[in-house]
Amino acid sequence: MKLRLWSEKTKDVDRNGGDSMNDDDDDSLSLGDSSGEEEESSVEFHTSTHGSDSGKKSATSEESSTNRIAHSETKAVTRSKILFLLIIAAAAAGVGTATFFFTRNKQKDEFRAEFNNFAKQLIDESENNARSVFGQLHILSTTLSTFATDTNQTWPNMTLTHFAVRAAEIREFTGVELVVLAPLVHVDEKEEWERYAWEHQKEAFENDHIYYLGSENQTEQDIGTITTAIYPFPTSTRQLSGDVHRRRVQDQDHGDHDVPRENNRAGLPAGVSVPVWQFGPRVRVASLALLDLYSYPPFEIIVNNVFDSNQALLSGIVNLDVLERYVDLGENDQSKLRSVLAQPVFKSLHDRNLEVVGFLFGVLRWQDLFENILPQGVDGLVVNMKDSCGAGFSFEINGREALFTEDDRTRDSLYNDMVIRAPFARFATVEEDDKTNKGCTYELEIYPSQKFEATFESNEPWLFTSVVVLVFLFTAVAFMIYDVMVQRRQDKVMNTAKRTRDIVTSLFPKDVGLKLIEDAQAQAALEANAKRGHLSSKASLKSYLDGTGDHMQENSKPLADLFPATTVAFGDIVGFTAWSSTREPSQVFTLLETIYREFDDIAKRRRVFKVETVGDCYVAVCGLPDPRKDHYVVMARFARDCLQRMQVVLKRLEVQLGPDTAELGMRFGLHSGPVTAGVLRGDKARFQLFGDTVNMTARIESTGQKDRIHLSQDTADLLVASGRSHWVHAREETVHAKGKGEIQTFWLEIKGEPTKSTTSASTNSDDQNAPSDPKSAFSASVPRTAKEERHARLVDWNVDLLQRLLREIIAQRQAIGTEVDSSETIRLLEQAIASDSKIVLDEVKDVVALPKYNSKIAQKWSKQDSVQLDDKIVGQLRDYIRTIAALYRDNPFHNFEHASHVTMSVVKLLSRIVAPDLNIVEDDCDTNKSLHDHTYGITSDPLTQFAVVLSALLHDVDHTGVPNAQLVKEESGIAAVYRKKSVAEQNSVDISWNLLQEEVYTDLRRCIYGNGQELQRFRQLVVNTVMATDIMDKELSADRKSRWNIAFAQGEVGSFPLHENVWTSVNRKATIVIEHLIQASDVAHTMQHWHIYRKWNAKLFEECYAAYKAGRADNDPAEQWYEGEIGFFDYYIIPLAMKLKSCGVFGVSSDEYLNYARQNRKEWESKGREIVAELVESEKLRESVCHKNTGAQIDCQQ
Repeated sequence: MKLRLWSEKTKDVDRNGGDSMNDDDDDSLSLGDSSGEEEESSVEFHTSTHGSDSGKKSATSEESSTNRIAHSETKAVTRSKILFLLIIAAAAAGVGTATFFFTRNKQKDEFRAEFNNFAKQLIDESENNARSVFGQLHILSTTLSTFATDTNQTWPNMTLTHFAVRAAEIREFTGVELVVLAPLVHVDEKEEWERYAWEHQKEAFENDHIYYLGSENQTEQDIGTITTAIYPFPTSTRQLSGDVHRRRVQDQDHGDHDVPRENNRAGLPAGVSVPVWQFGPRVRVASLALLDLYSYPPFEIIVNNVFDSNQALLSGIVNLDVLERYVDLGENDQSKLRSVLAQPVFKSLHDRNLEVVGFLFGVLRWQDLFENILPQGVDGLVVNMKDSCGAGFSFEINGREALFTEDDRTRDSLYNDMVIRAPFARFATVEEDDKTNKGCTYELEIYPSQKFEATFESNEPWLFTSVVVLVFLFTAVAFMIYDVMVQRRQDKVMNTAKRTRDIVTSLFPKDVGLKLIEDAQAQAALEANAKRGHLSSKASLKSYLDGTGDHMQENSKPLADLFPATTVAFGDIVGFTAWSSTREPSQVFTLLETIYREFDDIAKRRRVFKVETVGDCYVAVCGLPDPRKDHYVVMARFARDCLQRMQVVLKRLEVQLGPDTAELGMRFGLHSGPVTAGVLRGDKARFQLFGDTVNMTARIESTGQKDRIHLSQDTADLLVASGRSHWVHAREETVHAKGKGEIQTFWLEIKGEPTKSTTSASTNSDDQNAPSDPKSAFSASVPRTAKEERHARLVDWNVDLLQRLLREIIAQRQAIGTEVDSSETIRLLEQAIASDSKIVLDEVKDVVALPKYNSKIAQKWSKQDSVQLDDKIVGQLRDYIRTIAALYRDNPFHNFEHASHVTMSVVKLLSRIVAPDLNIVEDDCDTNKSLHDHTYGITSDPLTQFAVVLSALLHDVDHTGVPNAQLVKEESGIAAVYRKKSVAEQNSVDISWNLLQEEVYTDLRRCIYGNGQELQRFRQLVVNTVMATDIMDKELSADRKSRWNIAFAQGEVGSFPLHENVWTSVNRKATIVIEHLIQASDVAHTMQHWHIYRKWNAKLFEECYAAYKAGRADNDPAEQWYEGEIGFFDYYIIPLAMKLKSCGVFGVSSDEYLNYARQNRKEWESKGREIVAELVESEKLRESVCHKNTGAQIDCQQ
């Protein structure tokens, strides 16, 4: 009985893992007597031993299976590692090889590209050098013909004064070694001409006693006298031979120099002579004169060809050793190959049948044509010259030097495919009917050498290949190190897991143990999910806002909660809409980004949460996601800090963003209460506030005032309850809030509490000097910036604007290599303009010539940022603008502020002159060319833009506050000076121009224009632009309308001059566009936001009313002001805006200006009469105040 009972319990132990016996089992065991204890022990031992053996077998079998699986997995991982390393090795070999060949091919491509560039440069420059030589001889030939005619000299008895000096100048400019004048002397003229030569030799060689050794040193020597008769070339020089020149004229020499004429043409008559008469420079002896050049076969051939063709020609290679006795030709070895340039001299240039009466010969060294072309360091280019006269020669170009080489000996067959061939000096040949040429024709062959290619070879291919291989090697080593570390960690984890599994499986059966492990893992996941699910909504929301929360799934619970204690603030920029209507989009965003960046910094310091910005409205909240009891105090200080910081920022930005920027302000509204906050999910998830508190805050802000903080009753009560009642001041009047009716509100005025620095910039003087009085800081009666300070900011803005344009001028000048004239040349041109008796109106032109497109303009964009203006130039520019500002009178409308407003509009329109449907890429040549063509060249010339912007600033200098008609009626002095036409405009140009010409602005002028062409263009643009602002002169208006029709109304018959070339037509359009641009800018207030229009309309009325009261106007402006504005819109403003649109270059600005013009016209039509009444009342009130305070020092204009 006991044994059976024990066996059953043993089975229970085995089933329950060996340790699950309960108290009842223990009690039953204690009932047995002691006699059976040993037997029971024996049975117990046997049973447990049997269970242990069975467990070991099972564990061993399981372990063996696990080991087999682990071993199999280990082998698979090892194979993967080996495969990965093999891939790395193969990739290293492949990428390394590809890198090597790519880099080497890149070097070869660079070698070929540079060779092509340098070869083209050699061809172009050598051709230009040859053309220059022929051009100089042609000029001298023309001089000889005209001089003979003017002095009544008869050929061949003709002598040109200062011939040697002229020859020296030709040598200096072209490198020609010798220039010879040889008249054509017939048989019957020979004796007479020999007497003439003897008698006039002193005149012919009056300057030739100077022996030119070079450009720096000169010595004198006696050159002797000429011979008495014409004499032939020495016999020894008549036969040309030699390997150097490879001439083949022996076959043409048939005794007594009877050389056959090329192409069987007649040539010179029999018996004529072509004796040397005048020659130079570097004359040694005068006896070269009377040497008959026609007696030398090479000269005979070229003379006959020139005589037959009446054209300058180039000879083949000529041996001129004999001339060494008479002139200094320098070295005369094989490296100094020479040819002769022959230019005919005609008896008269006015006859239809030109008669040749002489010849000009120039001795040219071929080496000179190819020197000083390539940069120093470019060595190894070979130039091979072949001519049709049988000669050939080669030069090796090493930098700026050209070294003679034997023909084709330096040519490497490796470069046969790279040879570049080009005809040379074809302008110096004449093609006959049988397709042959008179004169020698030349062909250039240019090819590289190994010396040239070596400059492009380096060890870069091997270096880059080594780097690539090392990168792969490093990757492989890093992978192996990482694998070892991961394996160690994996071994530790596996050992720990194995020990844990062994412990569990040793206590429980296998299936039970595995289930326990799985259940534990599932329970841990459930507990984690439950923990996340039971997080408070506030904690979840805070996690999301802090960026630590998980990405929200679409099917998850919305992330939102109620926050019962918060203060919400709305801040709106007052005047922003009107201000932005006059700015470019980039300037609008610059303002918003700068201001709100400062607000963000303050919010971070104050622990205020920025919700969003909507347009120019800034939304913030305090009290979430971290609740705080003092949320209303923190938000009040935040709003105070933002207002103070904004005042500093706006003053700083006005220099960058232009007039009226500092006049902007901020309007804050604060309200406290509960809000619902959460994340609205979707394509663009956003954190949002909801509830009546938000709506109430918006109404509090909208009913506030500029530069004041408006509080609701709830926020004010909280501040009072916290002991800060001195911050709160009740508003005198109640305000109406939509949905709330009339409510009492309060102003926040924090007294006696200095603000802390919010940014590093906050420690400047502006912050430290901020007014501590709350009324001066935040009330509606904040004193405006001092007039002098505002004036200085306007000056700084104009200086910064013009300074940027000056840098663009310099950058483009450097990019295209504009030649700069000497200071003396420019000074003479400036004096010529100053001494011109014409008035400004007479200088106006229908067409102002702008520069043609230059592909190098694209380089300007990459250079302009690196251009730095000299401090002297910046100082002169600043002084000039200050003086211009001082020359403006203190008129209500026509003042320096108006000029700056016009300037700002000009800059905006210039920035909008773009071609449609173009993605502007600053350094893309095709895009820049398209932009240049579409905008008539205005965008490509920074000097044009500078002139137009400066003209806008100058256009009303010294304006008297009355129109031109009144000045003419009063018979003022300037009206008489300017012939009663455009009096104010011409006066402004003269005053501003004369000021700029003062000595103190010399450096500034040299920066604006660097040569005479730029000076003339700058002057013409200023004249045309300023004169275009006279819109009241009917004659000038009709002329401008006519020119508009010519330029743009091409669809109308007869409106476009068919004889006008395309370039003139483009310039005409550019001129018209510029004139209409300044006209639109001069009245830009009528085509901007209604508030801007109202402001300047009131100023203009004030100015006209003051003139009327001063007796300088016949009619009270109030009588016709309403109707006048309607007519002004209908007959000038709207048509002008439509012209801006129709010319098609101003982009969206033309639509913007036209829309504003029509809107303002509509507003004026409905409100104009009330506005006029207000303006009249304001002027009467001003008169009354001024009358009562006649003894007081007040400004009745303000």
